[in-house]
Amino acid sequence: MSIRNLQHLLSCLLDYCTARGVPLVAGIALPENTRMQALAATLGFTLDSGADGSVWVRRSLCRSP
Repeated sequence: MSIRNLQHLLSCLLDYCTARGVPLVAGIALPENTRMQALAATLGFTLDSGADGSVWVRRSLCRSP
């Protein structure tokens, strides 16, 4: 799957979750998976280093009033 297709798929998933009131989407990426980290950053996720070297990705889906 191309990065563009994956980005579109994840954007649709985030829209779906937002519409259903999911407050947060989070995941873990391997430190060497820089393409996933870049994709997550493009989609508005924050990236934080885990104690074991993993990379935590998080995005709040809460709507502002």
